[in-house]
Amino acid sequence: MNEPRPLKKAIQERYGNEALSDEQLATLRQPVYRAPAGRPVRGSWLLAGGLTALALTLVSFIYTAQWYRAGSENRLLVTIAEEVAANHLKLKPLEIENPELGTVLSYFTELDFQLVPSPRLGGAGETLLGGRYCSIQGLAAAQLRYQDANGTLSTWYEATLPAQSLAAVPDISAGERPSRFLVRGVDILLWREHGLVFAEARPSGSRSRPGE
Repeated sequence: MNEPRPLKKAIQERYGNEALSDEQLATLRQPVYRAPAGRPVRGSWLLAGGLTALALTLVSFIYTAQWYRAGSENRLLVTIAEEVAANHLKLKPLEIENPELGTVLSYFTELDFQLVPSPRLGGAGETLLGGRYCSIQGLAAAQLRYQDANGTLSTWYEATLPAQSLAAVPDISAGERPSRFLVRGVDILLWREHGLVFAEARPSGSRSRPGE
């Protein structure tokens, strides 16, 4: 029986005659490529591309959010203008008839806010006829009715809104101009002051302050 050869000797006999060819040696001697200084390797390009895509996504999201918010605010103002136009066109009977603004304002005791005698109420040469309750955005509001020398009627409104909705209404105390709408032949101005929403409605073409 042959005795087993030592492991070391067996390995030497198996691989001792193995050698690389000239072609293989030439391949191994080729220099290893190194990226020039200051030039990013592929991984850096991928990272930069990912960060750019993320930045563009964030910008797009912010722009979309602002666009959506602006669109929501505009829809709110349009809805309020439509309610004001409906109230103006219905001209329901007055609940109090008096030419004194203070007397008319004191009638509205069921509101959950204090009416303000804004200097904008009533146009030049218009006479206060009285007032009545109405609603704006489902909340109780006050409607005042004026008449000019030609018999043209205008209605004025004071209302309150939740803070988030109120912020969408132009603030004249901050230098913003009232929003203007033409709804079903009614010329409407919307603004806010003293934390309240105000509106003026009159027939189209009868406004005495066309610059507004």
